[in-house]
Amino acid sequence: MVSIDLIFALVFYGCVLLFFFKTRKKWEVQSGILALYRTNVGLRFMEKLAKHDTKKTKRITGIVFFIIGTILIIIGLLSSYMIITGSGIILFILGILVAIPLRWLGYAGIIVGFIGMAFIFVVLLISTFKLFFIENAQPGIAPVLPGVRVTGLPTLSFWHWIISIFILAVVHEFSHGILARVHKVDVKSSGFGFLGPILLAFVEPDEKEISQSSKKAQLSIFGAGPFSNIILGALSILFFIFILGPVSNMILEYDGIAVSGFTSNYPAEKSGLTLPLVIKSINGIETLEFGSFINATKEITPDQKITLGTDKGVVEIKTVEDPKNSSRGFIGIEGLSQHTKTKENVSAFVGDFFKWFSLLVMWLFFINIGVGLFNLLPLGPVDGGRMFYVASLAIFKNEKRAKKAWMIAMYLVLFLIFVNLIPWLSKLVNFITGLFS
Repeated sequence: MVSIDLIFALVFYGCVLLFFFKTRKKWEVQSGILALYRTNVGLRFMEKLAKHDTKKTKRITGIVFFIIGTILIIIGLLSSYMIITGSGIILFILGILVAIPLRWLGYAGIIVGFIGMAFIFVVLLISTFKLFFIENAQPGIAPVLPGVRVTGLPTLSFWHWIISIFILAVVHEFSHGILARVHKVDVKSSGFGFLGPILLAFVEPDEKEISQSSKKAQLSIFGAGPFSNIILGALSILFFIFILGPVSNMILEYDGIAVSGFTSNYPAEKSGLTLPLVIKSINGIETLEFGSFINATKEITPDQKITLGTDKGVVEIKTVEDPKNSSRGFIGIEGLSQHTKTKENVSAFVGDFFKWFSLLVMWLFFINIGVGLFNLLPLGPVDGGRMFYVASLAIFKNEKRAKKAWMIAMYLVLFLIFVNLIPWLSKLVNFITGLFS
């Protein structure tokens, strides 16, 4: 059955193709797969922010946010109101970000950038090792596309995807442009485009001027995009925990554990259950929230028959040995999340919108952190690759050696990415095969 997200995606890309052919002369196509549409949108805004960076009003605004945030944190802690505390924390952080000169934030982005580069590289190494030597290990990366199921996360819907990607791209590229203007580098254009099916946005600083800038300035400009995404991701999770968390208790109540995936060739997949589903009880014990679910499952052993009460009926399943713990029973369910329903005294529209908005904020966190870190990998023309090359040039003082180090790092990372994409490519092949079978 074709999902609604796939239909939305097809309609979206259909509209993009129509726009492409209607405005074909304004597009620049490179290598047959990269298409760029240049505009001047946002250039004056970048210039304005860069010019106002050193003005007293900006610092005063940041200090005011900082003071208000501090007051709210104190009030929230004394009164035990998490919403007030959370609002204070967010204002406190925003105050610091506004008060600090953008040039200094850019230098902080260099430090965060190289730490992030090392972190995501180690994650890829570890996940690659697990894929080779541990059965049913999960890949360390996932494609950010609607309909994709990532273990531990709900399925990414089309609208959450398109809104999250739009916000991510605007923040990322504008940060590059603003830092370029802070360092007196001209920004020639902005725009959007596609690398194959992948949606992208860009700003186009003058490359000649960048190359003539100091290495610190270059690293600052390249690291600005990923750094801004990491900051946005951090603010999103703080908003999710401290603001949406308490509000959810007023609007929603627990209603079971949602399951979005099955482990291939394990009992749950063979039971006849269909996805998505919600588990409401195990062996007659109500499991409407994660605490009760964990308590009900921790004593389950291999070769034990268990009864699952779900929103799609009751089913009996025989467990097998958990591949990670031979003493525990396992049925092969993935993508567990807390399922909720709207309280009786709250309108269904309010409840549905709140759940949709909460998921959007959650995806803003995961997508901004994930894409921000991925952009820090030492790959070709992406931010991490350019940072790695500039750093190599500073270390080796020799262009040939710097390029060699950059190429070695890039090919190693490409290999690690390819290994981690194999499970996803396999799922894609199975999905396409299923459409025509």
